Amino acid sequence: LSNEDVELPLINEKKLDKKGTKYKESGRLLFANVSVFHENSFIDYIAGGTQLDFFVAIDMTASNGRVTDPSSLHFIGIEHPNEYQIAISAVVEICQHYNRTKLFMAAGFGAKLPNQDRCSHCFPLVSQILCQF
Repeated sequence: LSNEDVELPLINEKKLDKKGTKYKESGRLLFANVSVFHENSFIDYIAGGTQLDFFVAIDMTASNGRVTDPSSLHFIGIEHPNEYQIAISAVVEICQHYNRTKLFMAAGFGAKLPNQDRCSHCFPLVSQILCQF
């Protein structure tokens, strides 16, 4: 839309019905400065080729329990995925369709790593940091 003045007639339907063709208008509405803004939606960005990256950080603190304890969030069982695996898989299943490389970063936090004296607050979960879904 241009930035020029826009003028529109004001029509009173009751007067138009009463006077018919003799009725002209009840006034005019002048827009002195008109601007139209388009706000893109998430779908607009995706349709335009926007790529999504996904980065996951897993809480490895002791409060979540040991990987050998079936009641732990971190339990690694052969038959069933744990809560973290289920949640991450669900998100990655969606995000992967909007990422050309299908590579996603994964980190852990809150664990004491081998050969370290202190708790680490950010470390890669695989040696190459990026893992393919």
